[in-house]
Amino acid sequence: MTGANGGHVWGTDIYTDDSHVATAAVHAGIVSIGQSKTIHVKIISGQLQYTGSTRNGISTESFGEWEGSYSFIGNESNPHVPSPNVTSNQGKQHEFSD
Repeated sequence: MTGANGGHVWGTDIYTDDSHVATAAVHAGIVSIGQSKTIHVKIISGQLQYTGSTRNGISTESFGEWEGSYSFIGNESNPHVPSPNVTSNQGKQHEFSD
């Protein structure tokens, strides 16, 4: 996957499942804009609320309740993001690459 700065993103650390993955990855600090890298996401259940923020030049939006979410695996710089060693019954792990 290549980091991008286009597309809508809702949330911080946990994103709505319809958020643009390449842009959310830049926001989360996983990749830089234009950087290509294999990333891992974990599909998780929906949240009651998503809070927007600005990070790494990307602004995300807040949103209310939504049915599905994802977070990035292996973002050790962010304590809110699960590491690859975390297991959960909530969802499956997915890999994205170019």
